[in-house]
Amino acid sequence: MIDTYLLEQLAAVHECGTLSAAAEKLHLTQPSLTRSMQKLETLFGVKLFERGKNRVVLNENGVLAAECAKHILAEENEMIQRVRTLDRSSRMITVGAISPGPMFELSPLISSVYPSKTITTEIRTEDELIQGLTDGTYQMIILNGEFKSPAVNCIPCGTEQLFFPFLRNTGFHKNRNALFRK
Repeated sequence: MIDTYLLEQLAAVHECGTLSAAAEKLHLTQPSLTRSMQKLETLFGVKLFERGKNRVVLNENGVLAAECAKHILAEENEMIQRVRTLDRSSRMITVGAISPGPMFELSPLISSVYPSKTITTEIRTEDELIQGLTDGTYQMIILNGEFKSPAVNCIPCGTEQLFFPFLRNTGFHKNRNALFRK
């Protein structure tokens, strides 16, 4: 089995182009990185580098191994995120909203239905909320309008009435109808 750190180092060598640049990026000594790459060659049972005078570069095998390493590392990161998201959803309910107003009434209601869970709320843009609902960041979102998706239940939860208070002695009240004509 190949240790993850070896895959990270191989990906860095591919990205940086040289062992010395990769060692610098990874905050390792070049001899340490060289030993790691030799260990990878032993594990694969094939040469991953072309070695010349003062020059070591990935060969075709090494490029393929580095590309696969990047894929494996991305899959590992996705796995970690999915497990963390599942754990978080078992302990808390995360609600995203377009504005804070509805949360004043909704948070206590959710808490009464799920007393053992922590309720967290976030104010985000509509695009961020929809993306968060899709990727599991939020279990519920509050938008200004209906969101249509076969995988989502969307129900209206209320209306909002806004008022525009102003001081009477400013003279503004005389012109208010001009501002609010449709």
